[in-house]
Amino acid sequence: MQNLNDRLASYLDKVRALEEANTELEVKIRDWYQKQAPGPARDYSHYYQTIEDLKNKILTATVDNANILLQIDNARLAADDFRTKFETEQALRVSVEADTNGLRRVLDELTLARADLEMQIENLKEELAYLRKNHEEEMNALRGQVGGEINVEMDAAPGVDLSRILSEMRDQYEKMAEKNRKDAEDWFFSKVGAAAARRPLPADGGISVAEGGGARGRQPICSLLGRVPGPAGNDKRDLLGLRIDPGFLGPHPTSDCLSPAAVTTRQVRTIVEEVQDGKVISSREQVHQTTR
Repeated sequence: MQNLNDRLASYLDKVRALEEANTELEVKIRDWYQKQAPGPARDYSHYYQTIEDLKNKILTATVDNANILLQIDNARLAADDFRTKFETEQALRVSVEADTNGLRRVLDELTLARADLEMQIENLKEELAYLRKNHEEEMNALRGQVGGEINVEMDAAPGVDLSRILSEMRDQYEKMAEKNRKDAEDWFFSKVGAAAARRPLPADGGISVAEGGGARGRQPICSLLGRVPGPAGNDKRDLLGLRIDPGFLGPHPTSDCLSPAAVTTRQVRTIVEEVQDGKVISSREQVHQTTR
């Protein structure tokens, strides 16, 4: 812009200098004609005004031309600026489209993962319902085995209320059985929860305990009772031995119950199974027989 302004000012100065030189030459020419002319000088005064008007028009056109050139240069600079902005916006658009395509792929993957997880949740719900059903059946069977009543009819000597004694013993064993059942149930749920927290879920979303069907999902009651630690497990095994061992009452139940020197034989069978990935990899059986 400054260069154009300097050029315009220089051009205008040259025009003025030429006009002044032209005026001086006209004056000199007029004087020369007046001196050299043999007759009276011609009157050209009526042309002077026309010449002056033409000079003004030329000057105005020159200034307008310079302004137009300046506007052209400004428009060219603005066009270059817009071209640069367009290229920047175009590169940004390409980058955003690439990011959008990548996000679409991620969205598709997340949709598939969500569908897979929903399917796994449904499978887990079915497995949970199946395990709860099996657990209820096992608990009902355990209640029937441990909480059953012992009805004994005997002939005793007069003066001894055997019914009352047996009723008290029955109540005592029923309370012990109920208490041990609750302890075993609490221990069982704690072990199952700890094992489920430590063991990762399989890729197909199933529960490894139920992969082998109902037979593998239902472990023997004896093995569960054999894993019960502490006095609760001992009492539970005692009750199980009393329930299973047919020699508990002996050949003469009346005399054994009344005799202070009665001998009771108890046999406890413990089955320990090691399960990995839903398969039994090892199993060992321990049999303990005590006499008291």
